[in-house]
Amino acid sequence: QALVMSALTSPQLHPQKEQILSMLRERYIATRDAIKQHDIEHWPFNSAFFALLPCRQDPHVIRKRLIARGVGCVAVPSANALRLSYSTVPKEKIAKMIEIIAQELRN
Repeated sequence: QALVMSALTSPQLHPQKEQILSMLRERYIATRDAIKQHDIEHWPFNSAFFALLPCRQDPHVIRKRLIARGVGCVAVPSANALRLSYSTVPKEKIAKMIEIIAQELRN
């Protein structure tokens, strides 16, 4: 508890929080823009963590093809979709990741 209290009262808390929120915002915008650019069907998202992309094929099959190309995601068979966690992807790699996903969704 003392450790948590120390962290919560640290003068560095708010600048670090703003830095992380800014980074997540940039990744969200990069993902949103790349999805629009490639005209990928998607469910609304704005959490800066995940995007859900509907699939016309079995999401497990698409997931395996994506993994073979270096893109990880989660298959969500109940929604026939892929769940993409973009919050951990560096902003400069998002455009290429979305391009690969677009190619596989169209195959």
